[in-house]
Amino acid sequence: MGGIGSTRLRDHPKAPLIEDAHQLDVATLEPALKHDQITGSIQWTNDWAEVIAEISFSLGPTLKSGMRHLMIDPGGDSQRQSVQLERAQRGWHSEWLFRCPIDCGRRSRKLYALPEWMTFMCRSCGGLTYRSVQQHDSRLDLARRDPLAFIQSRARAPKTDNSRMVTAWLVMDAQENWRPGRGWGRKSTTLGTRLLTAMRQDFIDRWGFPPEDAGRIANGGQMPERPSGR
Repeated sequence: MGGIGSTRLRDHPKAPLIEDAHQLDVATLEPALKHDQITGSIQWTNDWAEVIAEISFSLGPTLKSGMRHLMIDPGGDSQRQSVQLERAQRGWHSEWLFRCPIDCGRRSRKLYALPEWMTFMCRSCGGLTYRSVQQHDSRLDLARRDPLAFIQSRARAPKTDNSRMVTAWLVMDAQENWRPGRGWGRKSTTLGTRLLTAMRQDFIDRWGFPPEDAGRIANGGQMPERPSGR
């Protein structure tokens, strides 16, 4: 997903990241929830302890339905927002949870607001994802977990120069990150080493050069001739 060789179009919009959003956690409101009615403010800071966003809020009393209303005022041109909180039973104790104020009404401990419009919502309604998810490449997982299946899957890949570079990168990264006794499930270290060797040899047989030469070739080096018959 978005890794090297991805077919993602350059102008294709990526999902916004949770790491870039301001998080409103119920735990932040715990001191206020101990009062019947209260007003206050919440600030977000950057790595240098500089305030980058701030909201003021007012928390209403507990209603007969067991819910409380939280009024959020981001200030500026952003509109005020009403969010409901309700008690949820968690085993032997209960806790306060937000009701998503946008569409789904899902209960959540956290709400998120992107800096552009400061409207809080759950992760699903905001279409938010984690940076690690965007940078994750499932093909690399397959190369590490099951090299034989990876070899078979890459054999079906288009035989283009870009495909050659991608396969080389995946082979090298899978070898670099492999550790004896890890990454192969119940497969033995001997089997893992043998499969990695087979994967490298398959790359050489298919493309005519070892995967470690892919970086030099990609940077303008001469592309070796492919073996005859391929």
